[in-house]
Order: sequence, then C-alpha cells, then structure tokens
Amino acid sequence: MSTGIEQTHHVKFNLQEEEVKSHHENLDIVKIGTNKFDINLGYLKIDHYYKVAFSLELDDNYQKIVFLKDDSSKSVSLKELKRNANSNVTHVFDMTIIFFASKEKHDKETVFLRLGDNENNVTEINFEATVLGAHQGTPLLRNGITLLPNHTNHLHSHVNEKLHFNIN
Repeated sequence: MSTGIEQTHHVKFNLQEEEVKSHHENLDIVKIGTNKFDINLGYLKIDHYYKVAFSLELDDNYQKIVFLKDDSSKSVSLKELKRNANSNVTHVFDMTIIFFASKEKHDKETVFLRLGDNENNVTEINFEATVLGAHQGTPLLRNGITLLPNHTNHLHSHVNEKLHFNIN
C-alpha cells in the first residue's frame, strides 16, 4: 500500500566527507587540562603490540622530560621522545610508545612524564582503546599506529628481561 509519500530510512549527519574520514583515520588527541591529554586509539586486537607515534604541544618549552615508568601503566612503554624540529612552536614534542592491548573490550592505560626539574610538574597521557577479542575480526588501524610482531613472553618475562622492538 503506497501513500505517495517517499520515506527514507537512512540517518544523515551534517558532517563533511573529510570530517568523517579524518575522524576514523587519525588518532583522536584531546587536551583536557594543563598538561593532561586523552588519546583515543580506536580499535585494537587483544594480545597484540602496537607502535603509536604522535605529537603533543606542551604548555612550555621543557629542556628535560622524564618518563615516570613506576607510575605509568605496565602495558605502555615510551620508546622515543624528541622535540619536533619542523614545528614553528618550540614546545611540540614527537612521541613514540609501545602499547600492549591486554584487556578485552575497553582498555585505558596512563603514562606520566615529569617536565623539567620540578617533581610536581607532571603530564598525564591517557590512552583509550576498544580491544577486540580473539575471534572478533581485524581492526583497521588509525594513522600513526603500527602493528608490531607479537612477543608472547611479555607477560611471563623476568624483571631483568627487556623487550626490544626495532621500531624503525
């Protein structure tokens, strides 16, 4: 039975094509406070290692930045931190971390960096990901994220053993 009124059953959003494309392809980095960031990694696969490369603009031009390993999540390790040479702003830093997707469903891990010589001046970086289980498909990785070869001994390694990834 036709009423003569054409109905569409599609939801339409007022987003430009480039906005939609960049939303799903790029890391979502949100500054939520002074030297506090949330980074959404999108979808990852359980028990896999990922290299994540990104840039952050800090509030000041720090000469010394220290990774606080004991305070940071055990599933994240800092591999590289350097000043961005191409930026017009002097306090942009390029970072590379290794993220181990260890918790199925929602995984939130935190990294802490001490800025300068003041022990109370700390940057907090929260990484969030939706982690797919063993038989839930293969996620499309966002720009800046690279899958690394699995090293199953990570969880069972001794304290003295250190995982090495050639991240170049």
